Amino acid sequence: MTNRCVSHSSYTMNDGAMFHESNRDSDLAPQWDELILDSMHPNVFLTWDWVSIWVKWFASQKKLRIIQVWDGSQLIGILPLYLGPVELFPGISVEGLKFIGDGDVVFPDFLGPIIRKGCLDSVLSCLQDVFASDNKDYRFLRLADMDLASEGTRCLVDGLSRGIRSETIPGDVCPYIEFSGNYESFLASLNSKRRSSIKSNDKKAFSNFHVRLECYQTLDKVDEAFELIIQIFSKATRGQDKVKGFLRKDYAGFHKEVARAFARKGWLRIYILHYNDIPVAYLYGYVFNKAFWFYQTSYDLAYKEYTPGAVALQQVIKSLIDEGAEKFDFLRGDEAYKLKICTGHKQLTTAYIFRDKSSLYSFYKWGRNMKHFLSSTKKILMEKTERLLSRPVDGAGSPEA
Repeated sequence: MTNRCVSHSSYTMNDGAMFHESNRDSDLAPQWDELILDSMHPNVFLTWDWVSIWVKWFASQKKLRIIQVWDGSQLIGILPLYLGPVELFPGISVEGLKFIGDGDVVFPDFLGPIIRKGCLDSVLSCLQDVFASDNKDYRFLRLADMDLASEGTRCLVDGLSRGIRSETIPGDVCPYIEFSGNYESFLASLNSKRRSSIKSNDKKAFSNFHVRLECYQTLDKVDEAFELIIQIFSKATRGQDKVKGFLRKDYAGFHKEVARAFARKGWLRIYILHYNDIPVAYLYGYVFNKAFWFYQTSYDLAYKEYTPGAVALQQVIKSLIDEGAEKFDFLRGDEAYKLKICTGHKQLTTAYIFRDKSSLYSFYKWGRNMKHFLSSTKKILMEKTERLLSRPVDGAGSPEA
């Protein structure tokens, strides 16, 4: 490797875009996305558009630390971080370095470094040097929602935590389907009970309604698609939570801006299922690197009897297979409808890496243990209360009462 250098950069926001403080005319976007496509593990949540839009909406006042590794004029590695508060114990937060995307109301998965194929050792060596010599304006790193099955991410965590105090905590499961063949092949891979359920759901829907799936993926359709998403989402919540998901202005605004950016690149997929021309369900996600990244779904509760969510999912899977997708990534969540048809799953992991030998690590461990104790105690008390309330009294529940 020749002329290898590390750029440990601070960035600021200007009119919604990220700029390097030392050269505000430089635009890292083309090199960033070229690196993503040639990286060891291409991830739609690490693309320039997702990262820069997330910063605009949720971290515009934060101090960004975007570490770049260059080989001459070629960008070979990026570690996108920012300095922000981390709650180590309920009500008590400490400044730490976190992945861009970690925090607030959106939840991207598989965060980590972006490393060009064939450059793993060089990039990791540079990153370790950075953190060994870096200033001390932060005391620990919280590296959240990683896939440690990814070689680059696993090696980064191992390298940074070597010889110092650290802890890894398992998180959510992320099921996925790997396609091989056509839709009929996919159905054949399921057990007979699942195939029967899919057939029954389809029969009930198609015999009662004119069923139509529409895909919104172009820039001129984004506003219309989000109007339908919000309409369906509001009917799914039935007023139970007016500040959740797409009913939040920041959440909806962020996703609409991402949708526009991804539509320009051909990545956006918003599927709306109609029963008799009435929108009853949606699936929202992205097609990137021959995979569908499934972000969210919901359906109108008034049509629950006709399983619009299940019908929409199967129609989308068929459409994606016809399009040439090789994988359906459900992302985080172990809901039954995912596990019944997935072919495998990944495990998200969060690592806490402490830089010094101060009392911070001891405080963190005490907080974790106390949180576990309180959670266990609450569970035990709830179980005992439930048993007491369900105990029959004065002959109640007996045939003679």
